[in-house]
Amino acid sequence: MKKIQELNTKRRYYILKHKKEDANGLENAMTKAIKEQAKKKQYTSN
Repeated sequence: MKKIQELNTKRRYYILKHKKEDANGLENAMTKAIKEQAKKKQYTSN
């Protein structure tokens, strides 16, 4: 029983860690895509 609890704790930690990385990766990809599209249309930020 102790082994199951230990593995469950590790699994939760693993999921939380990778969830943050995926979310950040998606955010970065979207930001990059928007900036590239703006550059093609020659938009600038003031």
